Amino acid sequence: MSQPLGKLSRSADETMQLGGVLAGIVNPGDLLLLIGELGSGKTTFVKGFAKACGIVQEVTSPTFILARSYPLSLPHQFSTGEGISSNKINFAVTKIIHCDAYRLESWEEVVDLGFDEELDEGAVVLVEWGEKVKQLMGSSWLEVHFETVDMTDNTRKISFLPVGSDWQKRLWLLKKAILKDRQ
Repeated sequence: MSQPLGKLSRSADETMQLGGVLAGIVNPGDLLLLIGELGSGKTTFVKGFAKACGIVQEVTSPTFILARSYPLSLPHQFSTGEGISSNKINFAVTKIIHCDAYRLESWEEVVDLGFDEELDEGAVVLVEWGEKVKQLMGSSWLEVHFETVDMTDNTRKISFLPVGSDWQKRLWLLKKAILKDRQ
């Protein structure tokens, strides 16, 4: 397993911006497991991710309904290669599914959410409290860990841990995108 890639965020805006950077490198069918304590920035991160995908409606936590779907009016085309490498990567994501696994208690509840079908249809699925479902989710995903470093100035450490060979191969692209975003 690869070493995690970490970045400090000192504000909600920076957390949203980092979510937007990640949105630029996802592929249809990607699974992102968001792991962190209550109030650590998971939903804020998803807001930035969704905004970068062209979602204009308000993104809120799906705590009580378990999942929210944000279809894209047209499959959103990303081009993450410019300025990052000589190869352009173009793909289409059909929708974003934002889930909250906090209240899930059984494998059957995870199956009932239909992650597999959504991933097969070109969605990107982001799961808050992802540690509750990761053992049930196949062989490839990206874990995004949120750790509160300093409550007085809103500093968080956001770490990206690839699981599976596909995400391990793409971690360099995320690192380059984060470095480019700092400039």
